[in-house]
Amino acid sequence: MENQMQAWMKTIRQLFSPETLTHLAQETGFIQRKRALTAEAFLTLCAWGDGSLAQQSLQRLCTSLTLRHDCSLSSEGLNQRFTERAVAFLREVFFLLLQRQRPLLWSTIQTYRTCFTRLRILDSTSFLVPADYGEDYRGFVSSGAKIQFEYDLLSGACLQLCVQSANDSNARFAYHAQHTILPNDLCIRDLGFFSVAALTEIDARGAYYITRLRSDMKVYIKENSQWKEWDWESLGNQLKEGESVEMEHVYIGMSVCISHA
Repeated sequence: MENQMQAWMKTIRQLFSPETLTHLAQETGFIQRKRALTAEAFLTLCAWGDGSLAQQSLQRLCTSLTLRHDCSLSSEGLNQRFTERAVAFLREVFFLLLQRQRPLLWSTIQTYRTCFTRLRILDSTSFLVPADYGEDYRGFVSSGAKIQFEYDLLSGACLQLCVQSANDSNARFAYHAQHTILPNDLCIRDLGFFSVAALTEIDARGAYYITRLRSDMKVYIKENSQWKEWDWESLGNQLKEGESVEMEHVYIGMSVCISHA
């Protein structure tokens, strides 16, 4: 575990110098004057581990800061650092990381820029929170929160970032966010966001989508002015790796003519 921690800290320092992190912390107001708790130590505390930060006691977190960063801080002192300014600091670090990934995707970005206005990637992640938050953040079994994040790969802009209860529906979130879609957008979403109503709205707005189909969805193609159920799974099994097939006049749904793709 200690070796993994050292590797993590080495990676952080390769991506951000201590001066860069301090500057971001000062810009967001997280650090206003020299303190025992540095920006690097706080980032490591929040970002490292198995996602169990919320389940650890403040005393244990303070012990970790002392051992790894030689930072002496009381439990109440650390508790007072978890503020909206701390969230703003972590958000800026996150966005900076996203921007640094874009040069690796530059050739792909340039190709899609000629075809689409925006390349929207929507996804979510869920995690447990202490039972004290159960009234505001409900999970399927215990208290839980979910982060919804949508990112435009072409511009590097964050389109949506919100926190909701873990048991809130991804498909419902996607549908209620449809008003932000512009003509010629390409929306990429996984199966959790699948909704025929949402896909219909995307099409109506002159935009495009890439999605997987739910197992209960049927695919119809038009042959000789008649709609016929298409055995797309059998066709897919015949394709070799890297091959694809394009079809015009396709409808998907539980019955014919529900959603045009």
